[in-house]
Order: sequence, then C-alpha cells, then structure tokens
Amino acid sequence: MKRRFALLAGLCLLLMVYAACGGGGDDDDRDEQADDDDSTPIDNSDDDDNNDDSADDDDDDFDENDCGLSEYLVGEWQDEENENLTLLILGNYQYYIYPTNDNLAILHEGQGSVDDCTFTFADTGGEDACGNDGVYKFNVSAFQLKLRVENDNCNARVNKLGDANFERL
Repeated sequence: MKRRFALLAGLCLLLMVYAACGGGGDDDDRDEQADDDDSTPIDNSDDDDNNDDSADDDDDDFDENDCGLSEYLVGEWQDEENENLTLLILGNYQYYIYPTNDNLAILHEGQGSVDDCTFTFADTGGEDACGNDGVYKFNVSAFQLKLRVENDNCNARVNKLGDANFERL
C-alpha cells in the first residue's frame, strides 16, 4: 500500500512540474510561442534569392553585397536557359561542368574556392579545361544560383558560366 501511495504521489508531483514548466497550457499558448520563436527557418523561395528577408528587389538584379550562404553552393545545378549544362559542386568545392544528358563528358573539372561572395574556378581537367583561374561573383539560395564573371580569361568557361542562372536539380 505504501508503494502505491509513493508511486501516486510521484506521478502527481511529476504532473505538477510538467504543468508549471508550460506543458499544461492550451493550444493557443503554444501557437503564440511558435509564432515568437526565432529558430523557425525562413522560407525565402518567393524572396529575391539572397540572404535578406525582403522581397523588395525581387528581380534579376545581381546583389553583390548579399550573396547568400556559401553552404548552398554544394549540389547539382542546371542552367535555366541552357538546360543541357550542369554544374556539380561538392562539399570541398571540387566542381564538374558537363552536359546534362552525359555526365561522362566532363567539360571542366577542378578545385574551386570561396572568398566572401566570389567563387574561383581552377580547372584541373576536362575537354574545355583552361590553365588559368576564373573568378565569379555568386548569389545563391536553396534553389537558385546566379553567377557573374568578375575575372576570367577562359572563353570556354565564360561562355558557359559568365552570366548564368542555375536551378537546383
């Protein structure tokens, strides 16, 4: 009998602590808390595809000061205008540029690097490989990558990436 009483008393105490810590509020209180929660990720899919929270400049302008998170560069990207061109960037910024329908025909491959809002392409191989580096400004979001040439003497790479808009595959 003493065990049951102790167990019941322990459960009651647990329920009181739970209610005191906010676990016993109604659903409206939890909804208000969720609205005030700053940890909720922001979906900028309708935004201007950069890292600010405004949609004021939702156009094709290239924002050099707000390029997005460089972590978003990693992935497989398809050129929006030339759907036959794919850019694959790996986690260490190694990259491959190839025809979308033939990932065995590598046009450019190499090791890239990121500095602020620039991505540097340094070809190490590929059918159209160049011996010099190409520096490009980027704007990136979870779903879109825009590249603008800053300094690249490789015409083959500039023709593919110079003013390109990619969407994530």
